[in-house]
Amino acid sequence: MASDVAMEPSCGNALTGHSGADEVGDVAKNLAPFTAVRGAAFGPDGQPLSATAARRLRKLQRKEEKAPENREKRKEKRRAAKKRKADAREQELQGMTPEERGAYAERMKAEVVQRRTEDQASLQRAYDSGRPRVVINCAFSATMNHKERSSLAKQAQMAYVAVRDLRSPIQLHLTSVGPANPAHPRLEAIGAYSWTLHRHEESVWDLFDPSQLVVLTPDAEEDLETVEEDKVYVIGGIVDRTVCKRQSYDEAVDKGAFCFRRLPIKAHGPYGANPILNIDTVVQMLAEWWRRQGDWPGVLQHCLPLRRQAREDTKSVRRERNRLLKHSGSPGAGDMEDSASSDGSSSSSDGRDADSAADAPLEPS
Repeated sequence: MASDVAMEPSCGNALTGHSGADEVGDVAKNLAPFTAVRGAAFGPDGQPLSATAARRLRKLQRKEEKAPENREKRKEKRRAAKKRKADAREQELQGMTPEERGAYAERMKAEVVQRRTEDQASLQRAYDSGRPRVVINCAFSATMNHKERSSLAKQAQMAYVAVRDLRSPIQLHLTSVGPANPAHPRLEAIGAYSWTLHRHEESVWDLFDPSQLVVLTPDAEEDLETVEEDKVYVIGGIVDRTVCKRQSYDEAVDKGAFCFRRLPIKAHGPYGANPILNIDTVVQMLAEWWRRQGDWPGVLQHCLPLRRQAREDTKSVRRERNRLLKHSGSPGAGDMEDSASSDGSSSSSDGRDADSAADAPLEPS
């Protein structure tokens, strides 16, 4: 859907009672308009918030308060990983003579140079004549806040890295990325204009014939069973906390597209798997499908992040089990269902999990 096969949850903003994808992000950046009087929370319009909206507001406030601490924890984790790697290398070198160390260093340098040369050659082949073509449609940036645009740039980078590291024949395109695009500064800062991929100021609808396009969207009625070489697969570049349903679908319909597909997560993935995915995960799935010659179960098992896979104690699994027990007439099934949802909370997704993507320390060569 953060890709837009990114599955798009329901539209609407429980914080303010208004629809719109950017309001939650704005509230997360600036909570000042919200006030609390004697335990009651009020929105910017002075109207009291519902209990659900107030809980979400408190959650956002706690997240904002902990943001500096969480950033420091992530930095410390990266420093620790780097130190472990350096210590392991130092331990390996300790048993070597000076001559062996020199030979080892030269061998490592040669391997790095060879890997980078091969990676670049693979990227160039994909750029020149790679198939199938995969497009990240960046036309939705105006609906995002600054942080979401940063996450879009990071996910585009990770998609590029996935194609590079897999040495995939996929030809990657970024569309609607001219200077007028609000995400342009973030893409420029992350180095997108030096990557070996196709960048276009034009929209995907102006570049390709509609008969070639396969728009990947959760609102499609048919699963994507095969990835065809002569097709152009369009991924909506949407990174939102609260996403309006059918956002990418409606835009594609307005532009004349008529082929829509969804990733076959329900058909081939683990039961209860969360279909909300980052842009780079979708690109990786398409590349893996091509490499594995159509093994969707294997692709999903390999590519779905663990946080997106079902667990036996999730509410959806428990509810399905209780539903089956009810139909079978087993006693106590109703009590089990009540206990499964007794906390009264509603599960919701942030849409794209952009923060986790933005934290990944991947750098294209």
